Amino acid sequence: MNNGDLKYNKKFFTEMYVEHYAPLVSYLYQFTNNISEAENIAQNCFTKIWQKRKSLTIKGSFKSYLFSVAYHTFIDSTRVNNKENLLIQELKKDAINEIYIESDTDLEEKISIIQYAIDQLPEKCKEIFLLSKIEGLPYKKIAEKLNLSLKTVESQMRIAFIKIREKLNIPINNNNNTE
Repeated sequence: MNNGDLKYNKKFFTEMYVEHYAPLVSYLYQFTNNISEAENIAQNCFTKIWQKRKSLTIKGSFKSYLFSVAYHTFIDSTRVNNKENLLIQELKKDAINEIYIESDTDLEEKISIIQYAIDQLPEKCKEIFLLSKIEGLPYKKIAEKLNLSLKTVESQMRIAFIKIREKLNIPINNNNNTE
């Protein structure tokens, strides 16, 4: 395959998409057992390849490269999901402990304060915070999704944490890394 075909030819890419999308979804379904997740990963693979088309050098067939990208994307998403599941379990455990320690009124008040603090964040800061803490996206994915630098995402998250802690009257330790 001429790498120039991939770099500059939408027709080539469209043909590869039409030819390989369904088999790629079937391949990924073997790992995910979830058609929606398999489709999302397949879409992400084609998107990654398209975005990097000008710098790619593919040795061998496009199909082999595509399926390799798909496998590695699946592995990465599995790692992220496992990490998120551990975090969710940890948060649930902490929440249960908090419930036993605090009265319902105290807990409701804190939730209300946190929601208010989130609502008061600047719009982009709030969007980044919600993508991270509600949707569970890692900073790198947020940066890609919003077309921002990783440093901007990190900075906005730091701002969000500071403002939320201020509303909760939690001392701020500037030496602590929040993630």
